[in-house]
Amino acid sequence: MTSIDIIIKAFNEEKRIEQCIKSALIAKKGYKGQIILVDSLSTDNTIRIAKRYNIRIIQIEKSIDRSCGVGGQLGFEYSTSEYIYLLDADMILEPEFINKALKEFDKDEKLAGVRGNIRQMIKSNIYYKTAAKRKQTMGGYKILLNGGGLYRRSAILDVGYLTNRNLHAYEEAELGFRLTSKGWKLKIINEPCIKHYGYNTKSNLSVILHKIKYHFVDGSGELIRASIGKTYLLKSLLMVKLYLLTILLAILLIISIIIRSTPLIVFLLLLLMIRFIIVYYNTKKLSYTLFSLILTIVYTIGLLRGMTINYVNPRKKIGGAVLK
Repeated sequence: MTSIDIIIKAFNEEKRIEQCIKSALIAKKGYKGQIILVDSLSTDNTIRIAKRYNIRIIQIEKSIDRSCGVGGQLGFEYSTSEYIYLLDADMILEPEFINKALKEFDKDEKLAGVRGNIRQMIKSNIYYKTAAKRKQTMGGYKILLNGGGLYRRSAILDVGYLTNRNLHAYEEAELGFRLTSKGWKLKIINEPCIKHYGYNTKSNLSVILHKIKYHFVDGSGELIRASIGKTYLLKSLLMVKLYLLTILLAILLIISIIIRSTPLIVFLLLLLMIRFIIVYYNTKKLSYTLFSLILTIVYTIGLLRGMTINYVNPRKKIGGAVLK
């Protein structure tokens, strides 16, 4: 019988954790394996609710270790099954997706991971309204899977680890780059996969502050740092090219002001205006445009900070406390 471990990453998800666990139990029915909840020291009722269910619960030991990458990797340390599903606690797994994904693995022995279509459920702020409006990624082979997915254990072992503990974002992109650089394949199929809820707030400012507080904005810099010396460095740089171009533009603008080059200043300001017009044309709303530009600036600063944060060997054992 096929074995599957579903790793659920959680932090203060008391509103969604029960739905998430129930969906995982239903989706895994008929397969061996376990559901592993990895908690990043939640301060709400997440653990109390999770303990009602027959699942394994692991918790990180220090709050400083919180990151998007640490949850998946810590869960992988306790995983033993042939396949691993990565799931966030604010997601609801569709009941038939695992069955459909496994059929794809049967067709291709070099297939490392499969994901389906994601339905964004929260539309209370500009960030998630924009995400909900994005077109679904066309099905087929890809260089990365974002939003979770089902992965082949042997492929993960071949590339050393599941998710990079240092990354506060882009952890699945880095995983995808490692896999595809070694000849493994990733695929998106046109089947319902998950319902994603995300950070539910009406305040657009709260969204930005949330991403700063929990270091999501640092992820681009952390991704670059993790890719230095690797064959997939160019892929990582292209992934965050908007923030790199913003840094370049800022440097050129500062230089042009110092040397008092009016033509260069006018040219650079014109580029900024063009960027503003393009975003406005795509969104048709001034509030969306301003939010997008502010978020770009914040993420650009985060890139610089992310490259300076202490980097731990991603293969180093994390440990964690077993709560159940």
